[in-house]
Amino acid sequence: MKKFLIVFLLLSVVVVGGYVVFLLKFNYSEGFRVGTIGKFSQKGFVFKTWEGQMRLMQGVTQDATGTLLANDWSFSVLGSEKDVVEAINQASTYGHPVKLYYKEKIQQFGFLGDTEYFVYKVEELKRSNP
Repeated sequence: MKKFLIVFLLLSVVVVGGYVVFLLKFNYSEGFRVGTIGKFSQKGFVFKTWEGQMRLMQGVTQDATGTLLANDWSFSVLGSEKDVVEAINQASTYGHPVKLYYKEKIQQFGFLGDTEYFVYKVEELKRSNP
């Protein structure tokens, strides 16, 4: 009976560990969003991440009173992505539109960020002259 319990516990640890690695390693989707950065700040006590909101260029709508409603998108950036953080800070400071490339995780883990969307690349867009 003791041997069965040990094998069962080891097998359970391997299965649960494999599932967690799968959730952390693999992405549900990849893509990009275009807009201007509205908010960007560092959060966390032990695991520092950057959390931001982008006002999307597409998807601006009007309500029944004619008021424009901005479509905001929340995203996370890992603290190790120094170049991405610097590029977002730069674009945010000057109000430049950007294209953020992201990977959507299957599951959100609170210690890795507030959202499932993790930005890994930033492309600053040129403003068109009217």
